[in-house]
Amino acid sequence: MARVIVEALDSVHGRTAAGLDARLESLVDNEWVPVVERRTDASGRIEEWGGTDGGRGLYRLVFDVDRYFNGLGLSTVHPEVAATFRVSDGESGHRVNLTLSLNHYAVAFIAD
Repeated sequence: MARVIVEALDSVHGRTAAGLDARLESLVDNEWVPVVERRTDASGRIEEWGGTDGGRGLYRLVFDVDRYFNGLGLSTVHPEVAATFRVSDGESGHRVNLTLSLNHYAVAFIAD
């Protein structure tokens, strides 16, 4: 599968979103199938997913925003963020930038 790098920012505290759980899923026969789960590192990044040998198709990242903010003693209006993207060339990469706050989020995809 194409390389997928996640960069997550916590705009409430003005820092990286370290410790944010993310699940990579693949669309198989019209159902989302979990591929692998990871957690952002101290710099708010996930660079290695491991065990991902899928090719072209639809994928999505599901971020557990509720658990992240609850762990900081806060509550959010959106318990999870799902970001769907298409892989059309197994050699290309994707950078997913996620910015979180308690009341909104922004996701940007950058194809490498």
